[in-house]
Amino acid sequence: TGGHPLFAVETLRNLQERGSLVRDADGFWIQGSTLDWGTLPARVEGVIGERLARLPGSLHETLTTASVMGNEFIAQVVARARKLEERDLIRDLSRELEKRYRLVVELGESQLGRQVITSYRFSHALIQQFAVEHLNAGLIEVDAVRDRHCAFFADFLRQRQAALRGHGQVETVEQIRCEVENVRLAWQWVIQRGKLMDISSFLFALGRFY
Repeated sequence: TGGHPLFAVETLRNLQERGSLVRDADGFWIQGSTLDWGTLPARVEGVIGERLARLPGSLHETLTTASVMGNEFIAQVVARARKLEERDLIRDLSRELEKRYRLVVELGESQLGRQVITSYRFSHALIQQFAVEHLNAGLIEVDAVRDRHCAFFADFLRQRQAALRGHGQVETVEQIRCEVENVRLAWQWVIQRGKLMDISSFLFALGRFY
């Protein structure tokens, strides 16, 4: 692996998922009968690509959708982008993508105004980069995901306009600060797409924030 820690870790996980590494009677990992060193990818990107390619379709779509939002993402935003029930999406993230495939890590729950949100991050930045590059191959899908991400944070800012004018300014500014990277990405998309209805929400909130 050339001393590359991620390459070593991802190669081992790849071998486990292939069935090339198996547990013996004592629970130790040993070489399986199907192990063929000549078929292993030579670079970490190849290993990551193989692992993502083996994901069931729904999990693959969830992962690539999340990748649009950066290395850290909010489960509720992904659920909205994918038009899924939040509890089903969180189950897939926690049970499958985190515990089984070890591609994401839960960061925990937090209160965002009246809503409880669940945040995750990719287990490594290269996994997020590979996923978003794969998604970029289908530009229509990327646009749809970014539209929904933008709509979520336009609503997020719109709901806080009254508080920014009144006594809840300090708390509201802190809420925006915690999501400023998502807000920044959404703002860039609003400008790029010329979404005039949403621009006013962003301008007012960001003007108060900065």
